Amino acid sequence: MATVEDARKRMDDALDAVRREFATVRTGKASPALLDTVRVDAYGSKMPLNQVATVSTPDPTLLVVQPFDKTLIGEIERGIQSADLGLNPANDGNVIRVPVPPLNEERRKEYAKLLHKMAEEGRISIRHARRIVRDDIQSLARTRVTVAGKPSRSSRTSTTTRSMSSSRGRKRRSWRSDGRH
Repeated sequence: MATVEDARKRMDDALDAVRREFATVRTGKASPALLDTVRVDAYGSKMPLNQVATVSTPDPTLLVVQPFDKTLIGEIERGIQSADLGLNPANDGNVIRVPVPPLNEERRKEYAKLLHKMAEEGRISIRHARRIVRDDIQSLARTRVTVAGKPSRSSRTSTTTRSMSSSRGRKRRSWRSDGRH
């Protein structure tokens, strides 16, 4: 059964995921998070870039990737190129320099659409977490059982019929204690 703490944790996780996704969007300023999605063929498997190298930003338009193992420098360079980020790495033998070009108007519009989509996905995941907990709480309230195994007085839906008169004649309307008609 989900609780309010579970909902808070799910919502916080959804917010963290959205923040991570937002960090991977290129804004014209270099950020090590830009390369979080890069995978490198290293040691026989695909590995995240941050497990085989350090990424730093010495200035706002440049990323510097320094591999832990110099033999992987070519694989890291290929991984950055194949990540489809629009970045062109330059290899000098020891480190890889990745200049971050300024954004043009067309690319800005694409990123705006992408950010709107990411934000909406985040909203949907928060709504989903809230809906799960709300449904669990409602089902718990409906099925609350006393020690004897009978529904408790507050959870029973008593139906009473009340007559209402109108100008066209008498109508019968059912009123339930839970507020639904």
